[in-house]
Amino acid sequence: MIDARETVVSSSQAAASRRRPARSTPSRKPKGAARTKRPLSRVFSDPKISPFDQIAWERRTAEITDDSGKVIFKQENVEVPKTWSQLATKVVCSKYFYGDPAKAEREHSVRQLIH
Repeated sequence: MIDARETVVSSSQAAASRRRPARSTPSRKPKGAARTKRPLSRVFSDPKISPFDQIAWERRTAEITDDSGKVIFKQENVEVPKTWSQLATKVVCSKYFYGDPAKAEREHSVRQLIH
């Protein structure tokens, strides 16, 4: 039941009352303001050893076959981190290595890809 003493509110007035109040923008430093520079500290590597030398590497064959067993993609003697799965090896070799798979100029190591 409707109480006759209540005021009727239009839909646009109701929507306006539900809106969030406008927030003030936080103050920003001017472009030329000096920033505090903190030196980065090394966490995961040794400064005396190359990061590539801190990883165990191995050579594998990356081969992708279809449902019938027919070879779609194959690259032999690919150097990848030893901890990578065979699926990761296949994906990186087939999708991200640069060059024609039939030519010797093609990338053959994840080191080359990262570098």
